[in-house]
Amino acid sequence: MDLWFWLVFIMIVAPTVPGSAAGTVGVNYGRLASKLPSPGEVVELVRSLGVTKVRIYDTDATVLQAFANTSIELTVSVPNNDIPALATNISTAQNWVNSSILLFYPQTKITTILVGYEVLTAGQHITPYLLTAMENIHSALATLKIDSQVKVSTTHSLNILNMTSPPSLCSFDHEAIVRPLLQFLSKTGAPFMVNIYTFSTFQQDKGRNFPESFALLKPTGFVVVDPISRLRYENLFLAQLDAVYSAIGNFGFSDIQVAVSETGWPFTGKSGASVRKSRSYNQNVARLCLSGAGTPLVRDRPIEVFIYSLFNEDLQPSSLGTFGLFFTNKSRVFDFDTRTLQPSK
Repeated sequence: MDLWFWLVFIMIVAPTVPGSAAGTVGVNYGRLASKLPSPGEVVELVRSLGVTKVRIYDTDATVLQAFANTSIELTVSVPNNDIPALATNISTAQNWVNSSILLFYPQTKITTILVGYEVLTAGQHITPYLLTAMENIHSALATLKIDSQVKVSTTHSLNILNMTSPPSLCSFDHEAIVRPLLQFLSKTGAPFMVNIYTFSTFQQDKGRNFPESFALLKPTGFVVVDPISRLRYENLFLAQLDAVYSAIGNFGFSDIQVAVSETGWPFTGKSGASVRKSRSYNQNVARLCLSGAGTPLVRDRPIEVFIYSLFNEDLQPSSLGTFGLFFTNKSRVFDFDTRTLQPSK
């Protein structure tokens, strides 16, 4: 990804104009750990965070059953390896929806199905199958008349963009692949899901173009100005989110909502990781979402994020750093409760 080459000013920015409603904060419930609490215990941990949405990386029956008859909305996932079969045979997609969704819905509030993980940047051999798999799953949902309640999307890395700065000039590589995908999302009313890790961008930048506080969403008066749109950015998260909105808009699909499927800051395992910074980042992102503010470019759309991650997953590659709100023994890494981060009335 290109690093920042914007005009930079040190100034105090006027408060962001709020959106029409508060955004939402969810959490990613990954299970790559040697010893985890039971799904029933996890439900109570999620409630203790005050979050209303959970994303899982499969459609595990025990997990889906545990979240039945709760107020928690679930986003479920199709593993990358399953995509070719779902694309090749529509009956396979119908059977998958029947066994993985309909068997639990609506008692379990499944709202979104994410087909694959960063396929367009990490899974070249399955890229040709992605859109057809999404269409087949959506068709199966439509047959059951639940396609308005359960949306179909996929997740993306920021590397899907040709650049990330300035936001106004960002676009997508591989137009022939991305444009039909955006057409599908626009037609079905599904969100564009992207993983945003400002920690990784700061590690690449090494402080050459912006301070760490900019990546941590800490207001210090440091502002980056897009030289084309003249929009001002107080933090890297909003700038990267607007880079995605700009790319989508530059393809003519300004109606599509962008949601952040993963974001977080490691608390150990990498240079620049600490419990203090992880707490600060996650709280700042949640506070921004709950304020109802949109982005400088799209001010009327509240922000939706899923914090990565619920647990310290010791079976994840160590090169990623260690994320998590809880250790697997259910003790907290740090205090995090969205109910204490709600803006004052």
